Amino acid sequence: MALKSKTFRPEDIDLTEIKLVKYTFEQEEQVADASENKEIELQIGTKEAFSPKNNLAKLQLDFIIRSMHQNHIFNTEIGLEYYFHIKDSIKYITEQENGIVVDKALAANLMSVAYATSRGIVWQLTNQTFPGQGIILPVVDAFKLFAGSKGSKTSKKRKKN
Repeated sequence: MALKSKTFRPEDIDLTEIKLVKYTFEQEEQVADASENKEIELQIGTKEAFSPKNNLAKLQLDFIIRSMHQNHIFNTEIGLEYYFHIKDSIKYITEQENGIVVDKALAANLMSVAYATSRGIVWQLTNQTFPGQGIILPVVDAFKLFAGSKGSKTSKKRKKN
């Protein structure tokens, strides 16, 4: 998939559906000393699919979260699918011999909506299961998530407050 740049109007997209396609949560005992706890590891995987003729786009975001807290390790996997209707998508998405070419602004807007929505969903799902408070996903450059996709993974590590 390639990206191109045209004049895009964010008003031309509608988020029509969100599906929770995966949610697992596991807790395991940790042998390590409690002093080295409070770390969160995050992996983000993304996939996109487009149907310009039908004015449709689908984005899938997969999160793998590993958190250590008070001699326990908490693992969760969350998969979310986002379905969008794009008005006159053929203006922004074209099919060529080597694949689909997507307008850069459209790509950034789609991923921004999906990722920002995911931040709230992940927090809500983990709020009752992770100790303390739910997992707040870091702010990221949504365009880089999209541009680095095709099933790619982004990893982040941070200290939990």
